[in-house]
Amino acid sequence: MKTKFPPVDFERLGFKCGLEIHQQLNTKKKLFCHCPVGLRKEPPNATILRHMRPTLSELGEYDGTALMEFRTKKNVIYQLNKGSTCTYEMDDTPPFELNQEALDIALEIATATLSMRFTYPENNTSTAAYQQDFSVLS
Repeated sequence: MKTKFPPVDFERLGFKCGLEIHQQLNTKKKLFCHCPVGLRKEPPNATILRHMRPTLSELGEYDGTALMEFRTKKNVIYQLNKGSTCTYEMDDTPPFELNQEALDIALEIATATLSMRFTYPENNTSTAAYQQDFSVLS
């Protein structure tokens, strides 16, 4: 059984929506360190188990999501490979200067998504999606 929804004027509602995408970009180095990128086939040289714990931000506040993750007693397993892992990935040092190449690709993707249109099958509206190669590793 298909649910019918009444038409909604999202602009009148002031609705805004965000999309977060996690994707490894095909750049020479990682986003916040100088380590090379790449998918690894060999087993890791070391594994670290970290327990999530909230810390105070620069504003002296706890992040709500960090508190929620802490309450779930969630653990994160880091797999480390020689030559492509540094202390930044283990949260042991602050981030290095932002990788400009990665930022340029991210801005290109963000700009392209501004021109995207969506398909709403419930009211038979069809639109074409914007497609382009964004130097993303598959």
